[in-house]
Amino acid sequence: STTSKVAYFKRKYAEEEDVQGSLHGYLQKHLILREERSCILRLSLQKLRFLDDPEAFLRRAVLINNLLRKIHSDDGQRDRDRAKNGEKEEEEERERLFYVDRKRLKVMV
Repeated sequence: STTSKVAYFKRKYAEEEDVQGSLHGYLQKHLILREERSCILRLSLQKLRFLDDPEAFLRRAVLINNLLRKIHSDDGQRDRDRAKNGEKEEEEERERLFYVDRKRLKVMV
C-alpha cells in the first residue's frame, strides 16, 4: 500500500511537470514570435523613414516588377509558339539571319 501511494505521487508529479513544461515551451515560443514580429515592424518603419518618397519608390518597384513579369510571360509565350511551330520556325529564323552569297557566309544584322 505504501509503494502504491509513492508511485501515485511520483506519477502525479511527473504528469504535472510535463504539463508545466509543455505550457512553458508554448509560452516561450509565443513570446519569441511576438518579439520577432515587433522587431520586423520596427525595422520596416525605420527603413520607411529613410525613403524620401515611399509612394514613388513603391510605384517604381511595381513598374519594374510588372516589366519583369511581362518579359517573362513574353519569353514563355515565344517558347510555347516555337514548340508549336517546331523546326519550321527555327529554319526560317536561320534563313533570316544567315545567307550564302558567292561561297561566303554573311550575317545579317
